Amino acid sequence: YDSEEKALMEEQHSGVMNLDTWSAEYIEEFKKRQNGKLYSFNDKILDDIITTGPEPGCGGLICASSGMGKSSYCLNLINNFINLQVPCMYFSLEMGKIDTFDRLIAIREQVPFKDLVNPSDPNVYQTMLGLINNERQELIKNNKFRFCEDPSLTLNDIRSYIKKFQSDIGQRYCIVVLDLVTMVKDFASVANGVSLANQMEFAINKLNAMAKELGFHYIG
Repeated sequence: YDSEEKALMEEQHSGVMNLDTWSAEYIEEFKKRQNGKLYSFNDKILDDIITTGPEPGCGGLICASSGMGKSSYCLNLINNFINLQVPCMYFSLEMGKIDTFDRLIAIREQVPFKDLVNPSDPNVYQTMLGLINNERQELIKNNKFRFCEDPSLTLNDIRSYIKKFQSDIGQRYCIVVLDLVTMVKDFASVANGVSLANQMEFAINKLNAMAKELGFHYIG
């Protein structure tokens, strides 16, 4: 091969590495662990179970029956990410923006959800309004969070939103929460005799590949 052909081949196969390159990249990454592991859910249950934490390029699913508290659990995780300014995107495809914000304020202020949804008297209303305004002033200091309630998204749409978010904050790493992930069109669009189970597997594989390519961690 001449030099031009060799250069073209190197470019086409740049994703393949030998043991020297692979181990060198690993050592550079390992050095970052000098003060402990790099990524944390800041949640005792998940951090005990998942040793590596929410590292980039992968993700996981939280599975349970309807009404078991998946969304509430995820919103508590999100609240921790907000407090620590961990870059986070929340795609709330099941619950709307107002209901979700009610729940977020209830978590942050430790007040009954019902007092936000249905204030029992003018005094309760004024108290809740004051708490909400105070929380808003704290929340708007965080520019590393995005929320989306569009229930008709595809994985390609989500990909576009993530890339825009990464550009806005000037870094690749972020945590993406998809609730419910099965509402994403790629998970439910069954055609050509493909079973729902196989379609969901295809969609998860696509989501995994996207996480690896873009460098985010997802929680479905």
